[in-house]
Amino acid sequence: MAIIREFRDRIFTITLHRPERLNALDSESFSELLSALLEAEGLGAKVVVIKGSKGTFCSGADLVEFGQAEDTPQKVLQMVSLFNRIVSQIRRMDSIVVALIQGKAIGGGFSLAIASDLVVASESALFNPGYMRIAFTPDGGATYFLTKAVGGKKALEMFLLCEDMTAREAQGLGLVNFVFDDAEFEVQSGRLIERLRDLPDEAALLTKRLLNEVAAQDLEGHLEREKLSVVRTAQSEDFRKRLRDFLQKRRVHRLSDGS
Repeated sequence: MAIIREFRDRIFTITLHRPERLNALDSESFSELLSALLEAEGLGAKVVVIKGSKGTFCSGADLVEFGQAEDTPQKVLQMVSLFNRIVSQIRRMDSIVVALIQGKAIGGGFSLAIASDLVVASESALFNPGYMRIAFTPDGGATYFLTKAVGGKKALEMFLLCEDMTAREAQGLGLVNFVFDDAEFEVQSGRLIERLRDLPDEAALLTKRLLNEVAAQDLEGHLEREKLSVVRTAQSEDFRKRLRDFLQKRRVHRLSDGS
């Protein structure tokens, strides 16, 4: 099971659950995540929480699945199309969507985090766009949301250099709302989620809608342009080489571990 779902007291919790792959998102994960968001909407959840299992949030798309695909660009197109639907659902659904970040949020995990309504991180969490490391362009609305948050020049720097950001650094850039001490993270984030749940329903809903109407001008068109760019880079020799290098390093690592 790639996704674990729990609904209690109007709080719908979605846990990314592929700990052996640092919660990397494969086709099944994307499909289940979209299904979970739609289920949460159908149940009338006031708050939707997205988090990762085993102390990490998400390491992005599963490159192993890319490497095993008979037609890698087609596989990329399939997964990015699902990711776009996930981002659109997060932005337009009536629930308040909160990303809880422990460990790493890299690549698609970074994009998923900043697409959420609110981001809550543990003190030791790390953020990295990561895409340039595999000669990929960003997806999941990352170019849209990051540019809105930090401006074009800073966003370009972050996408090109792919340097790790601490939770405090991400908070300083406006990408993270709250940073809690690791030891208190579950308690403090739980209190915050309950506080959000107890907000006046209609006022909270309409406030989210108003802000999204301002922020999301042409989001759908931008997601489509991102998708086309990602599929194009998936056909490049640079991407194929870096994907081969990644898979080779993974095989060597597994052999050295005796697995």
